[in-house]
Amino acid sequence: IPTTLPDDGNYLWFEVRGDSMSYDGKNSIEQGDFILARELQRVHWNQLYLSKVWAWVLNHKEQGVMVKQITWQDKNVITCHSLNKEEADFDVDLNDISQLFYMKELRKVNF
Repeated sequence: IPTTLPDDGNYLWFEVRGDSMSYDGKNSIEQGDFILARELQRVHWNQLYLSKVWAWVLNHKEQGVMVKQITWQDKNVITCHSLNKEEADFDVDLNDISQLFYMKELRKVNF
């Protein structure tokens, strides 16, 4: 997928699977959409800029890759939020995350 990267860093494209981030709104992230995300180095995980990032891609050591909003942080614990109202918020220890990315671009499957 062609794109212009604004700065250096480790960028990856992720194809969305599942419906945890879908809802009846313009910022919905649907199954089949593509997210361009930039990896955030672990040294910066101690204070995430939650109000500036719409969605995060977490590579959980046991649960795999997931797209969530992060709504709260207390040191090493973050609260993950799904836009789908049927899914409850949950806490994750950052020690259980191997990589953390923040969304830079969303490509909708249905233009």
